Amino acid sequence: MDRLPIVESSTTSILVQIVGIEKAEAISSALGGEVIYIPKKIREGRNKIIKYEFHNLLSAGATCMSSYNQLAKKHGLSPRRVMEIVNHAA
Repeated sequence: MDRLPIVESSTTSILVQIVGIEKAEAISSALGGEVIYIPKKIREGRNKIIKYEFHNLLSAGATCMSSYNQLAKKHGLSPRRVMEIVNHAA
């Protein structure tokens, strides 16, 4: 899907231009009136989930390498990237 250039800065206009009018209306119907925080870095949340899942797999008896491979496939990443995420201190 080609994205339209963002010409206005209103949140509603940006939402419509990014997801389209039908999805914007669905979001509005489900969450209209709510204050929603959208983090600038979505990856931080994903990385916390990957670390959590990794430790659960190890606790269940999986090896490190099989855990890296399983999470890489699940999250659409390379096993090396999963390894970097899991071993990152933050």
